[in-house]
Amino acid sequence: PIQNATGLLASQMTEQMWSGKLKIVQRNDQAIIQLINRADNKIFAISRVKDGAVNKVKDSSRYFVLRIENRDGRHAYIGLAFNDRSASFDFNVALQEFKKEIEREKLIESENTSNAENSAFPKLDLSLKEGEKISLKIGTKSNARRKPTFQGHHGRGILLAPPPGDTPSTRKSQNADLNESFNKTRQKLNDSTVHNESHNPFEDY
Repeated sequence: PIQNATGLLASQMTEQMWSGKLKIVQRNDQAIIQLINRADNKIFAISRVKDGAVNKVKDSSRYFVLRIENRDGRHAYIGLAFNDRSASFDFNVALQEFKKEIEREKLIESENTSNAENSAFPKLDLSLKEGEKISLKIGTKSNARRKPTFQGHHGRGILLAPPPGDTPSTRKSQNADLNESFNKTRQKLNDSTVHNESHNPFEDY
């Protein structure tokens, strides 16, 4: 067993303890690495896939450092070597795919939770349905011919005070004077018409 997984080299792994098959078993969001004896197919050791459980060495792509555990939770580090690079490559890819799948599931769960929270506030559908139309009236005649309205305080029209001396009695007296003046003028016109009635205006041409 190795004391730690920091800065290990393949050249330091000289003593062979085990030889057999490696199997990765996944259940839901958990996975374990099983080291199975070649002779009797019994499990030699188990490593739970999590951060720090599998580490690469610096001087070889076929060698790894594996963190193994027993049922009591006690752990140790052992060196793991593959006979060829293709087997070590498949082992590495399988671990990466497992981690990516866990991340995808967490992302989907987070999105579902967010959608469930947003469903309490339904979105308004403001799009036009098939056959619906929008009518806009811009610059109609009624608006174009509308006269401006002058507003005073509090939105009311301005009232002008009547001129001095404007009372019902004075207006009646003024009307009587106007009628008398009109009658005198009309009488003068009539007198002038009668006096010139015998004169033919065409005789001057």
